[in-house]
Amino acid sequence: MEPVAHLLIADDDADLVEALLEIFAGEGYAVTCVSSPAAALDALDAQVFGAILTDGFGEGLEQVAAIVARAQPTPVGLLSGWKVPDGEVARLGLRFALQKPFDIGDLITLVAQMLGDPLHPVTHEAAALARRYFGALEEKNWDELQKVCAADVRFAGPQGSRFAATLVGSEALLLHSQQTFQVFQDARFRDLVVYQTPGGVAVRYLGTWTSGGVPAQLAGTAILRIEEGRIARIGVEMNQALLDRLAP
Repeated sequence: MEPVAHLLIADDDADLVEALLEIFAGEGYAVTCVSSPAAALDALDAQVFGAILTDGFGEGLEQVAAIVARAQPTPVGLLSGWKVPDGEVARLGLRFALQKPFDIGDLITLVAQMLGDPLHPVTHEAAALARRYFGALEEKNWDELQKVCAADVRFAGPQGSRFAATLVGSEALLLHSQQTFQVFQDARFRDLVVYQTPGGVAVRYLGTWTSGGVPAQLAGTAILRIEEGRIARIGVEMNQALLDRLAP
C-alpha cells in the first residue's frame, strides 16, 4: 500500500484553514494545520511532509524564507494576500504563489503536482541507493554501508552540532558512523521522501531514538551526490540545537 501523502498547512486565517483541511482530507491527504511560522518550524522538525502550503505572514516574507529553508527539499507553495512577483517566487525557492482569494481547483492541481515529485525506490535507482544507505545505518550493516559509498566519499554535517564532522574516505565514514550509532543505539529512520537533484538525490527523513528512556525524534535532510552508482558525497542538515538537546 502506498503511504498517504502528508500536507502541512500554515496560516493564521482559521476559516481558510478549516476549509482547506476539509477539502484536502476529503481528497485523501493526511493534513496537519498550524497557525504561525514558529509552529510550522516546530512541525518541520517533528515530522516529514510531502508538501507545504503557507501564508505570507507579513509582506517581507522573511518568515516564508525560514520555512522554505527548514523544509528543504520539500516543495513549498505560498498562499498570499497580495501578488508576489515571479522573481521573488524564484528567489525564495517557492514552487508557486497564489493570491487570495484563489480558485480551489487550481490549488488542488498544484498540490497534486508537488506531491508527485518524490522518486519511487522501485523505479528509480538513485532512490533505491539512498534507501540502502539509510537501511545500512539503521541496521548497523557496515559492509553494506561501504558497498553503497565510494572509496573517497566525502561527508559533512550537521554543522554546529556536537555531532558535526567533515571527513573524506569510506574508512573515516565507517568509523564516524560506528561512533555515532553507539550514541544513538536504537535509531531508526522513518518516512523517507526522496527528491531528484542535479547531482543525485535529497532525502527528507524522520530520525527516531530513545534518550534516557524517553522517545525522541527529529526530522532532517540528507543531500547525496551519486557518481557511477555509488554515493560520493553526503551532507546532513537538521536543527543542530535541538539535536544536541534531544541526543542521548
